[in-house]
Parts: sequence; structure tokens; C-alpha cells
Amino acid sequence: MTFHDGGPLGTVDAHVAAPAGTLVITVYRCAMAGFSVGQTDCWEIGWRALGQAVPHGEEGPLFGEFYGFVRALLAVTQNPLSYQPAGCRSICNHEALALSMIGAAQVADTVGLLAAAAELLGVDELGDALRATQSLATALAKRGLFIRAPAQNGPRGNLRQQRRLH
Repeated sequence: MTFHDGGPLGTVDAHVAAPAGTLVITVYRCAMAGFSVGQTDCWEIGWRALGQAVPHGEEGPLFGEFYGFVRALLAVTQNPLSYQPAGCRSICNHEALALSMIGAAQVADTVGLLAAAAELLGVDELGDALRATQSLATALAKRGLFIRAPAQNGPRGNLRQQRRLH
């Protein structure tokens, strides 16, 4: 995993700037960083962010969904996945694609989910990653945290738009 390696950087737009989008990208980054550096301190930051957004007692199971999602992505990807530091106001292409996967899964957009997953992971075998995405999307939806997938450009859903976190 590397920082700033997933295509052009942009700022997070209104699609991601909604409270759920901001929360999801923050916890996703914390999970990615935890796997990258092998320290649970990164995961603790994500856990605390969830604790402020969901009812007490739900942060653990929901963080487990993020953990499973990130682990599944890392297990199947052909290339290192990029992510920004947790507090960064811009997102990279890989983060936008991960958000697109979750948003598409929440609205049962199988075509959008597959396009984003194939673009992000660069593989044809997506079973575990898609199951983990669906599980995380369902867990977020149960808690009223909905992602509106960023608009996609091009035939494979290549996200190269400007995005900004607020």
C-alpha cells in the first residue's frame, strides 16, 4: 500500500462530503493504515470515529465490517492500493472507487459495483471483495449511513473528478 499512488488526486465533492461519506472515507483510511503499518493505533482512530457516529455498542461490529472489507480488497488486488492520511481533505482515485463500490452495493447497482471493483482491484475474481463490500454496505445502511456513489466517467467507471471533504 502506498500514499498518493492511485491516480490524480482531487478534493472530495458533495457526493462524499455528506456525513456518511466523510465517515466512511475516514474509517477506510484508518483500516488501510492499520494493515499498512501493522499497528492497532490506526484502527483505534477509526473505531473512535465510528463511536461518535453510531449508537454505543455498534462501533465494534461496524468496524469489523470495515476490517473485513479492506482485508478482502487487499487479498485480491493485483496492485498496491493507495489511500490518503485519515485527516486529509482530498481523496485519491482508489478511495473514490472504494466509495463507489459501497455506494453501488447500497442501491443494488451490480453493474456499478462490478465496474468500480474491477477498476480498483484490476482482477476478474472479485467474489470475496464483493461479499465484503455488500456486507459493509448493508451494515452502514442498517445504521442510516448511506453513500451516494460519486459520478463516474468513461466506460469502466474511471473516476478522475475533483472531490472535497467538508
